[in-house]
Amino acid sequence: MNAGCSLADSCKAEDFKKFIEENPGRIVVTYVNTNIDIKVLSDIICTSSNAVEIIESLPAGEKIIFGPDRNLGNYILNKTGRDIKVWNGTCHVHEEFSLEAILKLKKEHPEAKIIVHPECELPIRIVADFIGSPQHCFSLQKKMIQ
Repeated sequence: MNAGCSLADSCKAEDFKKFIEENPGRIVVTYVNTNIDIKVLSDIICTSSNAVEIIESLPAGEKIIFGPDRNLGNYILNKTGRDIKVWNGTCHVHEEFSLEAILKLKKEHPEAKIIVHPECELPIRIVADFIGSPQHCFSLQKKMIQ
């Protein structure tokens, strides 16, 4: 009953509503890991596996707000080049990955591939061999086995 989500907690409805009001004329796309009061303020709700596809399905000139995860939002922004205002929320789990630790592991295991979620910070994504959602990683694993 006391379980929570740091990402959902980083986006309070009253603050997000103000962010939307400060950026008028934008379609609001939110990541599924939000509370219901954020979903109510959203035009579209996406997952990490379909976020880029959803943004790319919008008309080219569409102005967008994306929330609540800033890392996923910036990943989408960099992938698509679209006009996106990104909410500054985070998931504490994805914030804890250490670039130094990953580089050390890569040095110890040079044949190992680094697979990361798009919610990871940019330095972590830069050193990754593959960036994807759990669904994408499962598909990649199946291909590697075959």
